[in-house]
Amino acid sequence: MQTIQGEEAFTLMDFLKNREIGDNFVMKVVDKLAKHTPMCDDMTILECDDGSAMTVKVETEIPWPEWVGYNEGLRGGKTSSDSYQVKCAMMGTKLVIPRKLFRDAKKRGKLHADQLVDERLTKTMRGMRLAMEEMVIYGRLRDNPKGFNGLEKAYSRYGFDGRDGSVLCSDDMKAASTVFNGAVFEGDNAAADVGSIYLVSWGREGWTGCHPQGLSTGIDVDEMVESEMPDPKKPGTNIKTFERELYWQMGLACGDVNAGGRICNISRHLMLLDSNRAKRDRFVDLISLMSESVKREGGRCAWYMDRTMKKNIKAMIESQVRGRAMEVKEYLGRANVTTLFDIPVRESDAMQVKESLVDPFAA
Repeated sequence: MQTIQGEEAFTLMDFLKNREIGDNFVMKVVDKLAKHTPMCDDMTILECDDGSAMTVKVETEIPWPEWVGYNEGLRGGKTSSDSYQVKCAMMGTKLVIPRKLFRDAKKRGKLHADQLVDERLTKTMRGMRLAMEEMVIYGRLRDNPKGFNGLEKAYSRYGFDGRDGSVLCSDDMKAASTVFNGAVFEGDNAAADVGSIYLVSWGREGWTGCHPQGLSTGIDVDEMVESEMPDPKKPGTNIKTFERELYWQMGLACGDVNAGGRICNISRHLMLLDSNRAKRDRFVDLISLMSESVKREGGRCAWYMDRTMKKNIKAMIESQVRGRAMEVKEYLGRANVTTLFDIPVRESDAMQVKESLVDPFAA
């Protein structure tokens, strides 16, 4: 577990390992989310400082010293920081179990009833996991006012000057950020199967999740109640059910845009063609450059990509015999973690198979 500015920065997995959740059913929910969502093993979640909102302080420009003579005092420069507020969003879903099915299982013993609940909970949590991952990557308040802005919003413009148009910082600060164009793989097909790779440094100084005050993990579960649902086998009739409403409240804050990066416009099906060898070399160099330039002091870093992208990058690196840039090893006590330049690679099923091409001049 990392400590940032004197505060412990927990992930959902940390809460689970430390058994800091009193409600056993909430513990089960967190277990389903944390163990099956790689992002939940990386993303720190900090408590909001204003109910369900967090104030984030950022540097708007690089603090610059002034030259003074001996025995002269400093005049006091202009402020080099600003702040903005992010709010938690809430999504909910229902765990629904037919009453007869549950009672039949309970008659066979508590173990059978628990297994039934566990199976239904696993299926219910899959949708919630994918929805939250999708919001963290692609979220835009413009498209979903009930959600929050994600990584794509912050890294929506590319270029080696790193212009992104969405984070509070000066041109000097933006110049150091890492948003690279991988469009060298487009070839003659502008509508190619394109995607992105993200590198994120999680922590108070970089990117972090946030949860409402007094609600550790952001998970809230209502009591089980009796209800009804339409019978899928008998239209026009209802069946008795047991239901529990599950809610996940979370926001996403960025303390420094340079604590992350993106390579966009990557065409998957052209990555491995022999005719693109020079372009492939440049692409691997871009990945290396991003891993070196992203700020990650005190942070917990991870790559995010879909499984096809991961497979193709592995093949590219192996074909170019670039040492051991990508390998499987132990990372933070976990065995068999795939790393790229010593940073864990996370597969995200929520990342779109096909993204829109990024326009360098779009806002």
